[in-house]
Amino acid sequence: DQVCLEWSGLDGRDYRIEGSEVLGGAAWELIGETRLEGEVGQTCLPLTTPYRFFRVALLSEVDSEEPVLEITQYLDPSISMMDGQVCLRWEAMEGVFYHIEGVASLDFQEQWTLIERIDPSMEEALYCIELPAEFFFYRIAVLEEVDQGGNSTIDPTPVDYDSAAIGQVLLEGDSVVITWTGDPSDVFRLSYATSLLGPWMELEAEIRSENSQFRFEDPQALEMDAASPRFYRLDKWVMP
Repeated sequence: DQVCLEWSGLDGRDYRIEGSEVLGGAAWELIGETRLEGEVGQTCLPLTTPYRFFRVALLSEVDSEEPVLEITQYLDPSISMMDGQVCLRWEAMEGVFYHIEGVASLDFQEQWTLIERIDPSMEEALYCIELPAEFFFYRIAVLEEVDQGGNSTIDPTPVDYDSAAIGQVLLEGDSVVITWTGDPSDVFRLSYATSLLGPWMELEAEIRSENSQFRFEDPQALEMDAASPRFYRLDKWVMP
């Protein structure tokens, strides 16, 4: 009653296992990380896993005490034409890196392509691309330094998830409030994305309630650019 992944690799190296519900697109999610003992790696998941497609990535060898860059959000740039170029502008953020990404269409089979990486020394949040260009849609990935502190990112008590239904998304004061119902024994995970194409980022890993009414308040949602609304996804824990 399991689906098992097996691959050939390098002894002593770390690997990242990712899954996706659709083939293509950017909606790859972290399943776990493992260190290979030998030259063959294997990991197994229950057949109830929501993922249908999988991939395994070899992690680069870096000093675990040094900060690494992680994508924390996506921005929708304003787009204009200038001197035979398509130019992207966005609100600059201090001390962050950017990835300029493009895609030819918004079909789920299309994958976003990295066009350029920009470091924090840039004076203006502007990037122009010569026409004709192979892409028609663009987004800006924001990368920030996250200090890993030498701690393992492997969840010591991994769980599986089933999709769950959100009841309502309401505006209350300065926050967006998400509500739904469940059993008092249920535990939920809430994720968000700034695009329906993903990637989905964990907003809260463990949400509980003393009764059947669940509620989560997201004050950050209204601080974002109005052109980049948040989309929410709810998953229920399935304990092993």
